[in-house]
Amino acid sequence: MPIVAEADLRALLERHVEKYNEAVRTSDVGPFLTLYADNAVMSFDDLPVGPFYGLAAIAEAYTKQ
Repeated sequence: MPIVAEADLRALLERHVEKYNEAVRTSDVGPFLTLYADNAVMSFDDLPVGPFYGLAAIAEAYTKQ
């Protein structure tokens, strides 16, 4: 049994993309970052950036890049 229903996962992904696109459009990452926990970790496979540990580091990464 899945932990998250497919419809819930889709809604979560759509909200994430919507908030990200808004952040790019407005250059204001604040509303987007409300989706992350204070102790979040953001990492990318096969990219020469990160990982970023904690909300402050993630905010700085989005602001600078």
